[in-house]
Parts: sequence; C-alpha cells; structure tokens
Amino acid sequence: MSLVCENVPQAIQCDINLDGFVDRSDIRLSGAARNQPAAPGDPRDNDGDGIITVSNARQCVQMCTLPRCAPQP
Repeated sequence: MSLVCENVPQAIQCDINLDGFVDRSDIRLSGAARNQPAAPGDPRDNDGDGIITVSNARQCVQMCTLPRCAPQP
C-alpha cells in the first residue's frame, strides 16, 4: 500500500494564522505574543531562539505578501 499526498500546501514562514499570506494580522499575532517562550517550530519564533520577540515581528514584516503588509483583498 502506498500513500500519495497531492496539493499539500507548503507552510509559509511568518504566516502565523495559516491563511496562506503574510500580512498585518500575522504581524499583530507575533507582537501579541512578545516575550513569551516558543515551542520548537512555533511560526511566531521565526529565528528559532525559543522566545517570541519584537525582532521576530520585524523580520516577518520583510516577508509580507503585499506592500505595507496590506491584508489580502
């Protein structure tokens, strides 16, 4: 027996709410968790240091899908 997975979306770094886009909502979610510990693989801790920091949110701003981190239309 074999298992074939098709059309499995790739996780997008900094897409915290998993809607397929990086926008203001994701940045807000990251900022709201500032100074909290992060589990391994937590999308809010994009540098993997184990703590969600303002630096994580700043790095995610660079990953925004649209200019100025605008939400998707």
